Amino acid sequence: MDKYSKKVEIEDEDQLLRRIHPNHWENGRILSIAFYRGKKPDPEVSVDVKRLIENIEDFIAEVKARGDGFRIGILQTIDVRNLQFQKTPVEVVHDPEGGSYSHALIKGAYTKTDCRLLAEAISDYLNFE
Repeated sequence: MDKYSKKVEIEDEDQLLRRIHPNHWENGRILSIAFYRGKKPDPEVSVDVKRLIENIEDFIAEVKARGDGFRIGILQTIDVRNLQFQKTPVEVVHDPEGGSYSHALIKGAYTKTDCRLLAEAISDYLNFE
C-alpha cells in the first residue's frame, strides 16, 4: 500500500492552506469567489493540510511560480468545522490525489453565503510581493 491510499484524520488543530488567485482578493481581504468553481460555489473546496506537506518551501515556491499576486490563505480546521453552512454540515476530509498527499477537501459550500463564511474564516495569508 502506498501512502496515497492511506487517508488520515484531519485534526481540529491543523492549518488548511488555500491558493488564492490575485483576482480573488482586494483591499487586503479575500473575496467569496476564492471558493467558487467557475461561476458557482465549489461544494468540494481543495486545500492542503500544512502538517502533511512534505516540503513547505517547495509548496510555497510552486504557488509563487504561478505569478505575481498569488497568495496562500490559511484556515484553521476548527474554525471551518464550526461554520454554519446553509444546506449541509461542513466536512473536512483528507483526499490525497495526483501526487499530493497533503490534499484535502472542505465539503458542503453550496451557496454564496457559505463561500463568504469561508473567506471570512481565512485567519492569515502569505503573499509574495
